[in-house]
Amino acid sequence: MDPILRAAGELLGTELSGPVDPGGSARSTVVRCRTAGGGSVIVKAFGREPDSLRCFTAEAAGLSLGIAGPEVLGVDPDVPLLVLADLGDAPTLADVLLGDDPAVAEDGLPAWARGLGALAAGSVHRRADLARLWSRYDQGMPAWEDEPWIAENAAALLPLLEGVGISPPAGLDRELARIGTAGGAEYPAFTPGDTCPDNNLLTPQGLRLIDFEAACYQSVFLPAATAADTEQAFRAEVVGVPGDRPRRGARL
Repeated sequence: MDPILRAAGELLGTELSGPVDPGGSARSTVVRCRTAGGGSVIVKAFGREPDSLRCFTAEAAGLSLGIAGPEVLGVDPDVPLLVLADLGDAPTLADVLLGDDPAVAEDGLPAWARGLGALAAGSVHRRADLARLWSRYDQGMPAWEDEPWIAENAAALLPLLEGVGISPPAGLDRELARIGTAGGAEYPAFTPGDTCPDNNLLTPQGLRLIDFEAACYQSVFLPAATAADTEQAFRAEVVGVPGDRPRRGARL
C-alpha cells in the first residue's frame, strides 16, 4: 500500500494517508485517502496481469472522456494507477432499491435511466476521443470492442454444457450465434462496461457512474429480433401468474 500512496501523492503533489477500502474488484485496489490539506481522494491501482492492464487502460481512457464519471486528478501508467475526485457517500441505485423508502426507490430508477440516456447521447461523437485516450494509456492489450469476447464465450457454451452432461435445448446453437454477432455497429455509444445498479452514485448533481474497467463503444439497442424475443420470453413467464390483473395503463 505504501508504494501506491507515494505514487498517488507524487501525482497530486501532496502527502496521502489513512487509506480506507470502499470496495473494488479483484483486478484493482481501491482506497479513499486523506490529503495533507484535509480533503479526500480515491486511488485506484491495478495489477500487472493482462486483464488488469486492459482494465487500467479502459478506466483511464473512459474516465478521461470527462462524461458521467468522477473527475480524473492524475494518472500514472507505470504503476499503473489513477487518482479520482471523491464523490462522497451518495447512495447507489442498489442502495435505494434495497432500502426502506419506496418513494426514494421510485425516484432512483428513472434517475439512473436518465443518466444512462444522457451518457449515450453525449458520447455519440466522442469515439475518436476514446481511441486517442486508449492509445495514450495503452498497456499493449486490445480494446474490448476489438476482441470478439462475446462471440468466443457464446461459442464455448455448448461444449461446456456437453462436458457436464447437460443436453442443450433445440435451437440454442442458433440463438448463441445471434448473440455472438449482436454487438452491431448501429447507433454506437459509450458505456463504462458495467452500468449495473451497484456501479453508480445518485448524487445531488445527478448520476455519476463508477467502474470503467470495460469501457468501450457498443450499440445502445438490441437487434430488433433479439429485443422482440427477449420481451416475448419475459411475457411468457409472467402472463400466467394468477392474481389481480394489472391496473389500466400499466405496462409489462
